Amino acid sequence: MGIFKNYKENKRDKRKADVVKHSKDLYQLQEYNGEVWMTYDGHLVCPTTMLVDEAVVAIEKMRDMYIERTPKVSVL
Repeated sequence: MGIFKNYKENKRDKRKADVVKHSKDLYQLQEYNGEVWMTYDGHLVCPTTMLVDEAVVAIEKMRDMYIERTPKVSVL
C-alpha cells in the first residue's frame, strides 16, 4: 500500500471515529422533572414517553442518521 493511500485511509478512519464520538456527545438521555428526556447538544428535546421505540433504540437510530448525514463519512 502506498504512503498516500495509507495516510488517506488513516485520516478517513480517524474522521469516522471522531464523528461517531460526536454523535454520542450530541444525542443523550437525561433525567428532568422526574422523567427521562432526550437531549440534543445538551438541550432537552422531548420526554422519552413521546418516543415510539425504546429510548436507547431511538437514540442509536438518531446517532446513525447523524453519521449518515455528516459529509465525508457517509460515502465510506
